Amino acid sequence: MHRVRFVTLAIALAALVGASPAAARGPALRVSPARLAAAFHCHGDVAGSTRQPIMLVTGTGASGEQAYSIGKGAFDAVGNPVCDVDFPDNTTADIQVSVQYLVYG
Repeated sequence: MHRVRFVTLAIALAALVGASPAAARGPALRVSPARLAAAFHCHGDVAGSTRQPIMLVTGTGASGEQAYSIGKGAFDAVGNPVCDVDFPDNTTADIQVSVQYLVYG
């Protein structure tokens, strides 16, 4: 019985790993691209860096830029480029709208 479960799990994991990115495509974004772009900020050389960029996602009540400025010293010490998003209404808007800003980022 354990072998059957293991084989089933292995097949399921293989299917997930082999899934194409197109299979993971979600619904179209409804917020305008200009509005999404205006809310997205990167600090440091994201395109030319050999280090993985950090995506800073704020909590409720602050913009991405405010959160970045608070943690700037720590981010500078780590050395990775940092990107942040200013979510609508300081992350208090409808989550179905706000998540589009994160997906864009």
